Amino acid sequence: MVDIDLNETSDNKVTAVTNGDLSKGDSLSKSEDVQDETPYTVKIIPTHSDPFELQVSSFELVQEIHRVLMDREETCSCTCFSLVLNGQTLDMFAELKSVDGLADGVELKVVEERYSVREAKNHVRHIHDLLHSVEPNDAYAGREQMSLSFVNSVAGELERKHFPTRLDMRIDFIPPEYVMPGFGANTNLPLLPLHPLDRDGKPVKCVRQLNYSNWNPPPPARRLLGDLIYLFFHTLEDKKYHITACPRGFYVNMSTDDQFNPHPIQHAYVAHSLIDLLRQLSPGFKRNFESLLKNRAAKHPFERVPTPYQVHSWLAPLVEHSPDSVRKEEAFSSRMACEENLPGQTRDWNEELQVTRELPQTRLTERLLRDRAIFKSNSDFVAAATRAAVSVVNGDIMAINQEKHVNNKCLYGIICFSHLDLMLKIITNISVVNMPHMLPHLVICVEYVHIRC
Repeated sequence: MVDIDLNETSDNKVTAVTNGDLSKGDSLSKSEDVQDETPYTVKIIPTHSDPFELQVSSFELVQEIHRVLMDREETCSCTCFSLVLNGQTLDMFAELKSVDGLADGVELKVVEERYSVREAKNHVRHIHDLLHSVEPNDAYAGREQMSLSFVNSVAGELERKHFPTRLDMRIDFIPPEYVMPGFGANTNLPLLPLHPLDRDGKPVKCVRQLNYSNWNPPPPARRLLGDLIYLFFHTLEDKKYHITACPRGFYVNMSTDDQFNPHPIQHAYVAHSLIDLLRQLSPGFKRNFESLLKNRAAKHPFERVPTPYQVHSWLAPLVEHSPDSVRKEEAFSSRMACEENLPGQTRDWNEELQVTRELPQTRLTERLLRDRAIFKSNSDFVAAATRAAVSVVNGDIMAINQEKHVNNKCLYGIICFSHLDLMLKIITNISVVNMPHMLPHLVICVEYVHIRC
C-alpha cells in the first residue's frame, strides 16, 4: 500500500508539473500573441514634408508602409524611395518584427532612390492615376482592379449632415418622380440614379495633356547618356513642354513637336518627383492639384484603393473618352503580372494555393497571415485568368487544337481555357464520378462580350 501511495503521489506530482508547464506554455504563447498583435507607432520623416506618426503592426511587411506613403496626401507624389532605420535600408519584403532596432517611437527616414526605366514608368502611371483618382471611369471599365463603391454616396452624405432640428423636420420633402408607385407602368425606369456619380459636377482638371512624347523611347545613344523616357506636358495656360526622365529625376528638354533636341534647357530644374516639376511649370496645375487632393481625401478609402476582390458593373453610363497615350501603352502591357510572360517564371497556382493552406494557424497572427495569403493567391489567379480570358476572346492566344472556333481550347501559362457551352455538353454526356479527394479550387467563369470561358 505504501508503494502504491508513493506511486500515486509521484504520478500526481508529475501530472501537476506537466500541467504547470502547459499552463506556463499557454501563458507564454498568449503573451507572445499579445506582443505580436500589439501595434506600435513609428515616426516617418519624409524628404519634402513635415514628419508624421504612423501606427503599424509587427506582422506587417515593410512594403505595406510604402503603399501607405504612396496613398497619403503629403507623400503621394513620391514612388521611388526606400526606408532607412539607423542608417540601414529596410528590405521591402521583410516583416517588421524581423527588423533589428524597430520599436515603438523609432524614426524611419524616407530616402529618394535613383530611377530605372521600370521605376520611371511606374511613377508616371502613379501620377496618371492620381490625376484621374476622382473619376469613376476606371471603375466602370474594370481597369486596374477598380470597382464601384457606394459607401460615400450612401453613408458619406449622412455623416456630413447635421442632426435634424424641429425646423428641418417641418420642411416638406418631395420625393423624385421615379420612386413613386406606378411610375414604371407606362415608361421605363431611369437607370442613372443607380450610379454613384459625382454630384459636384465635372472633376478638377489639372492638365490638358500629360502623355508619353512622340520622341519616346530614347534612341540608343541617349540611353547611354541616361535618358529613360520622354514625356509631353500641355498646361492649362496653353504651354507645351517636353520632359526627360533620368535616374536623378525629371527635367525639361529643348525638344519641340517637330525637332528633337534632348538637351536640357538653360538653368533646368531637376525634380525627383514629376509633380514638383509640373507645379513649377504650371500655376494652374499647382492650384488645381491641391483641390484634387482635397477631393480625393474626402472619398472613402474603398473608392480610392483597388479592391482585391473586384466586382464588375453590368451597367455603365456613357463617359467622355479622351486621348491618352499612357492608357494606350498600358493596354498592351502587363504591369500586374509580368512574370506570366517570362519563360521559366510562371506561377503554379495549384501549388501556391496548397502551400498557403498549409501555413500554420496556431496563433492569431499566423491565422491572419494565412487568410491574407490565401485571399491574395485567389485574387491574383482571378485577375490573371480574367486578363487571359480577354486575350482568348480577342484571338491573341492561339488554340491548341485546330477544330472549329466554338471548340477551341487555349492554354496560357498553366491556365486552360475553353468555352462554357462546350464544357456543359461534355459534362452532360459523361457520368458523374464521386471523387472525395478532388477539390478544384481554382475554377472561374469569365464573361466578356457575350462569350463565356
